Amino acid sequence: NGDLQYWDNRLTPVRDETGMVSSILCISREVTRQRAAEQSLRIASRTDHLTGLRNRRAFEASIHRMIRRARQQRGSFGLLLLDLDHFKHINDTLGHPAGDHLLRTLARRLKSQLQSQHITISRLGGDEFAILAGEIQQPQRLLDIAVQAVRLLDAPITFDGHFINGGMSIGAAIYPQDGDSLSRLMASA
Repeated sequence: NGDLQYWDNRLTPVRDETGMVSSILCISREVTRQRAAEQSLRIASRTDHLTGLRNRRAFEASIHRMIRRARQQRGSFGLLLLDLDHFKHINDTLGHPAGDHLLRTLARRLKSQLQSQHITISRLGGDEFAILAGEIQQPQRLLDIAVQAVRLLDAPITFDGHFINGGMSIGAAIYPQDGDSLSRLMASA
């Protein structure tokens, strides 16, 4: 029917009484669903289940790749760490569904407004997000991205008739000035 299929093929030589290969025995089994399941697991292992953003594991892999590339090319990149202010209060007063709604809404806004070829967004856990910005030549560019992120909370977010907007704290670091490893960059930001 034209659908892509994956097959696992086992080829075994069949020898005659003199030891010469007289034919090949081929056992094939269709493994398309298995491949799809493996791909789904690979994606799930790198994706935050609540927001659909990259998770901490994918973030760490990305930043390690960026460090290697920046070392080789003598380049730089920026890291922003975002933390929602008073998030615990929202969860305590309105419940976790309200907090989840706030996180999903912010994630959608971050992704639609900021994510690009040179900017990746991750949820590190709880109310913490990270933004990696490649090819940062001037610190002002990283500041501009941070300002854009803060403005994303300006538009009202409501849950069950309550406004749940809050503020956010943002820390910034630039490789290699502020750190030359994941731990140093995180500490600086």
